[in-house]
Amino acid sequence: MAEEKMKSALDKIEQLILDGNKEVVRQIETKIETKLEETKQELRQEIRAVDKKVDSVHSSLKNEIIATSYALTDKIDESKKELKEDIKRVEGKLDAHMRQPAHV
Repeated sequence: MAEEKMKSALDKIEQLILDGNKEVVRQIETKIETKLEETKQELRQEIRAVDKKVDSVHSSLKNEIIATSYALTDKIDESKKELKEDIKRVEGKLDAHMRQPAHV
């Protein structure tokens, strides 16, 4: 009889320990899930912030490229004009030189 009471008491203690362990595991899982959700939210916010920065940089680079393109186009047009003037000047000198009598 005493053995049965002892076995029953040990079984109850074992069950209490198992139940306690299950509760601890459940609490740990809950904390992990909560922390995971918090981390997901933080990451979403960080990703949104990075996306905004990327958009800003993209816009800035686009504007810089456009401005550079216009500046280069203006410089090319100016160079073409100067080159045409140089060609006319050289042609004029060549024409003047060709009109001179040949040296004997």
